[in-house]
Amino acid sequence: MNWLQPVGENYSLEWTLAWIAELRNKNLLAEELDLATSPCNVSDRKVVVYNGMASAFDPELSNLLRSIQRRETNFFHSDSFARITRNPAKLLGILDHILQCGASLVTNNYVLSGTYVARRSTLIRPSHTMADFEVNKTNYTGLSAKHKELLSQVGGR
Repeated sequence: MNWLQPVGENYSLEWTLAWIAELRNKNLLAEELDLATSPCNVSDRKVVVYNGMASAFDPELSNLLRSIQRRETNFFHSDSFARITRNPAKLLGILDHILQCGASLVTNNYVLSGTYVARRSTLIRPSHTMADFEVNKTNYTGLSAKHKELLSQVGGR
C-alpha cells in the first residue's frame, strides 16, 4: 500500500476516495488497542485510535456535536482545523453542523460563525505538545475582540 498521497497535477478526489476505501477495507481507519497486553502494560483499558483521515466520529466528538445541537455550548474549539480531522469532507460536515446550530468554530487563528469571520492578524503555529496548546490558547495577540472573548472561554474546557 502506498501511504504517500500524491500532490500537484496527479492529485484527484477519486484517488483519495479509493485510498480511504482501501484503508477502510483493511480496517486501518480505526484500530482498537488493548493496553493491558501492550509491552508498556499501561492499563487494562481499551482505546480507539482514529486515523486522521477516518470518516468515523469518535464518542468525544459526537458528544461535543450533540451538546452544540442541544445549545449547551455555543462554540467548538480546536487548536487548528487539522486537529479536528484531516478528512476534508468530515471537516466540512462538522463545520456545517456547527453553523446550522448557530454556534461558532474557534481555532487559535480563526473564528467562523454564520454571521462572523475573523483571522488572527499574524498567524501562530499550531501546537505540537500540550505545553504549546496551553500557551496558544492564552495568546490573544492580533485577535479581534470577539475572537479573544471566545478563546478566553476555552480555559475551563
